[in-house]
Amino acid sequence: RMIHVIVVIRPVKFEDRPDETWYRVAVVSKNETPLFAPLFENVTLFKKGNAFRELLLQKLLNAERACYAAPIL
Repeated sequence: RMIHVIVVIRPVKFEDRPDETWYRVAVVSKNETPLFAPLFENVTLFKKGNAFRELLLQKLLNAERACYAAPIL
């Protein structure tokens, strides 16, 4: 299979909150790849924690499933 989805996760630190870690997430997929949940409308900044971990794992698993449904180019 070809690469249909790319997920980029970058850590973000804020000067006024040095003890907290946030992550910026970007997801890019080919046009032929079906949409997959959870959708990140305009929210792409997430605070480190179990909630983010669960959301990210769900996104990655659904991305894999969407890739299997995409046509082979």
